[in-house]
Amino acid sequence: MRMALNFTKTLLLATMLAACTSVADTTTQKEGAAQQAPKLSPLHQIFADSDEASLKLSPISALFRGDERYMGEFGDYITDEYVNAQLRLAEEDHRRLQAIDRKSLSPQDQIAYDVFAYQNMMAREGLKSAYVDLTVVRPINHFNGLHAQYQDMNSGKSAAPYKTVKDYDNGLSRMDGFVTFLDRCIGRMKQGVSSGVVETKLTTRQMIKQFDDLIAQGVENSPF
Repeated sequence: MRMALNFTKTLLLATMLAACTSVADTTTQKEGAAQQAPKLSPLHQIFADSDEASLKLSPISALFRGDERYMGEFGDYITDEYVNAQLRLAEEDHRRLQAIDRKSLSPQDQIAYDVFAYQNMMAREGLKSAYVDLTVVRPINHFNGLHAQYQDMNSGKSAAPYKTVKDYDNGLSRMDGFVTFLDRCIGRMKQGVSSGVVETKLTTRQMIKQFDDLIAQGVENSPF
């Protein structure tokens, strides 16, 4: 669930950036000189900064966008440190957004402001302890979870490139992160057993079957 929310946030931010940020005219410089980057408005700067921070927290999202800076990272998505980092980001975005006078914005930017404000409100609500305590101990289920999704992401036919030696090194590094993620899922589920918050038997049996199906494919036929 956390991963799905993060993907939604990244896609939403990207859409708003594309819709709201006009491309400034560039001036031809002397040969070899760098071009000046267009200066963003305060609102667009919030979008850009929030998007960048989200990508650092969710390298898999960056992978889908073709951003090669985090290709060797899998990400966290499940620890208390990750949840707290998400909350800090959401609160900082909220603080900066409140400092902008909405009435001074263009009609288009007012829409972007409202959409971002709503998304930010939902993020902050979802990161409250009362909600996190019920979701973080159920990190995967038979409908949603990196245990099932990552095999397709990392197959080379989807987001992850496998054309160079570096690509394969990045893939191996991400795989280490995936293993760590699964171990953390086990820890969170044990925590849920202790707190009395668990998935249903039906859901759990379906997840076990998903893992069994992956194992049955064998090494040679595995998408990994």
